[in-house]
Amino acid sequence: MPRKRRLTRDESRAETRQRLMESAERVFAEKGFYGASVEEISERAGYSRGAFYSNFEDKDELFLALFDERTDAQIAEVSELLAANPDPADFIAALRDRSVGRASQRTWIMLADEFWLYAMRNPKVRPKLAARERSERDAYQRAVVALHEAMGVAPPAPPELLALIVQALDAGFAWQQYLDPETITEDTFLDALALLTSASVALAEKSQLDNSARRA
Repeated sequence: MPRKRRLTRDESRAETRQRLMESAERVFAEKGFYGASVEEISERAGYSRGAFYSNFEDKDELFLALFDERTDAQIAEVSELLAANPDPADFIAALRDRSVGRASQRTWIMLADEFWLYAMRNPKVRPKLAARERSERDAYQRAVVALHEAMGVAPPAPPELLALIVQALDAGFAWQQYLDPETITEDTFLDALALLTSASVALAEKSQLDNSARRA
């Protein structure tokens, strides 16, 4: 039987870090951000506190690493959908297919909200979370620009503002859905996105008509 190749130091460190993150995701899901302890996260991963602190400064950094991993995966997935479906109607239809079962993300949304409140109360943590929100907003902005190019119209407002609107709608509708699932469905955000897209086209066409009238 061939011997298992011994991991390099960097590979071993990467494996330890990944196992800690997987353990943290489970503990956070069970006990929330506040209820999870470094000791339990380390123990479930099969490591000591020393292994934890050789990979992460504190629980905040670990949570933000999970945040980054999840956000990067979602950005990559949506970017692929947009590349495969450049027409806005097709893109929104693809997002509807993707959103089936979104309720399974409820635990993560609750964790993110808990960490958001924690960051609001901790000036040291707040800029770190804000940076990640900006990164997500940049992805929304790229999508906004691509969709308007596909529609052949100019954005009716600065793309960064439209990206902020979409980001706020996405987060807000998710919160409302989990609070009142009988009234707010999984498709409600996408209905709002379709409405926003239609409004963008109408505003662009009105702007073109106004410019033509002024030149006449």
